[in-house]
Amino acid sequence: MLTTIFHVLALAAALLRLPEMTPARARDVAVMAVSMETVHAPAELLASLAWAESRGDGTVVTGRTCGVLQVNPEDLGLPWAATCARWARTPLAGMRGGVIEIETMLHDGRVRGDLRRALLYRACGNAAFDPTSDCVTKKAPWVQHALERAQFLRGSSSKHAPGA
Repeated sequence: MLTTIFHVLALAAALLRLPEMTPARARDVAVMAVSMETVHAPAELLASLAWAESRGDGTVVTGRTCGVLQVNPEDLGLPWAATCARWARTPLAGMRGGVIEIETMLHDGRVRGDLRRALLYRACGNAAFDPTSDCVTKKAPWVQHALERAQFLRGSSSKHAPGA
């Protein structure tokens, strides 16, 4: 338990070094990320994605995506309106939806367990598997920044958050 508390505090402190992150939001994102992390979706990656997707605001809705990690609930077999309303009230549930999405994509045979490929799939859908896709060209840097930011949040010696 003490290890978890230190993990939350360290992650919240690192999140505060990112633009547009308030102390309350950094704390909330850190608590959600640490409580929802899995082997395949570590807290720092979840926090990096939360910052990039919604700045940690679980009430954000963009097109057909919603929640702190901007997931399309229909991709998980969930009703869009009811799920987005629930994720706005309970951001932790939205974080869990993002974890399920990442783990599902990692298990897709085309991804072959590659996190970079899973995040590109998350960003581009099936176009992620077409090397000539404009989406792949446009979103590859976004994926790289998300992974670098996760490394920064993990405690890298960088002085400035990459891709912020």
